Amino acid sequence: MNKKCIVSGLLVTSLLLAACGNDDSSDSKGQHGSKSTNSEKHQSHHNEKHHEKKNVHRFAKKKDGSSSSSTSHQENTQTAEYYAKVWLTVFGPSDVVEFMHSDVSGNKMNPFDDVDSASYPDGMQLIVATPRARGIIHYTNNNDGTITVYDVPSHFQDRRWMDDDYSREESQRILNNGDVYKLKHPSQAQIDKYAALFTNLNGNDGYGHYKAKDNDSSDSDTKVTRSNVIDKVEDYEGHALNTDKYIFKEPEKTDDGNWGFSYTDKAGNLRGSYIIDEDGNVTKYNEDGNVTKYNEDGEEI
Repeated sequence: MNKKCIVSGLLVTSLLLAACGNDDSSDSKGQHGSKSTNSEKHQSHHNEKHHEKKNVHRFAKKKDGSSSSSTSHQENTQTAEYYAKVWLTVFGPSDVVEFMHSDVSGNKMNPFDDVDSASYPDGMQLIVATPRARGIIHYTNNNDGTITVYDVPSHFQDRRWMDDDYSREESQRILNNGDVYKLKHPSQAQIDKYAALFTNLNGNDGYGHYKAKDNDSSDSDTKVTRSNVIDKVEDYEGHALNTDKYIFKEPEKTDDGNWGFSYTDKAGNLRGSYIIDEDGNVTKYNEDGNVTKYNEDGEEI
């Protein structure tokens, strides 16, 4: 009986010890599994950080690349060479005698309305060709290899510009509807050719010289020359000559000291002519040689 009790006690003790051993082993495995999980989390966190750093680095390179791309366009925009590129971009090769450039930032678009007309934004540049019929360019530089060109009239003698509401609304409409041009890259020889024609890099607003003549009767201001004959005619007409519809001959000086030139349609048919006397007075003739007359609204009759 005592032996049975002793044997039973030993068996129970063995089973208890075995159970404890299993628990310790299970705890050890659990602890090891937990350490493994923490290690995996640490590795995952490290990988995420490394991936994030790679992304930041890649973004920084892209940003640097964008910056260098932008700086590649940071050429000097206040030189005759740059103005020549602007002209060649907008109009291409042209028969021009000379150019004038001016910064017109803050000036009123309509020079005859200093109240209602919209003002040019900061950075607005003006290029005027001689003869003026070849064109003018109002533009702003976008600092990215492009310019925005604005369709500003070359003259403001149109009667509508005398109306305050029209002057305000039309000038603002023009400024709100610029056209973006990507600057062309002509040959250096072509750039040099047109850059040499910029005889005035800091001229007036392109209209001031007309107003100055009203108050200055000196011979130097009123003298008619080959270079300003077209300007005189455009002042008379109140708009730029229509070179898309007509072909204008080169001005010639007559024996009596006047200047004159004729113009034809694209088919070569004579459509009229102009005579400009020594005082700058313009007389227009039709194709039959008769003086052109106008009604009270300024329309030809």
